[in-house]
Amino acid sequence: MKAIKTEQTYTSITERWDAVDAYLECVTSCGLKDGVCVTMCITKHLEQETVMED
Repeated sequence: MKAIKTEQTYTSITERWDAVDAYLECVTSCGLKDGVCVTMCITKHLEQETVMED
């Protein structure tokens, strides 16, 4: 499992909340037992910044 880096890559608090909102919208659009959909949301929204920093 990858560790999420704590370095701030957002320019404002608004961008942080927009990123959280986008992730939550993605996850809530998934079915309750659809692990593939949830994994795609995690990959798209949460691991996006770690890929860019590597």
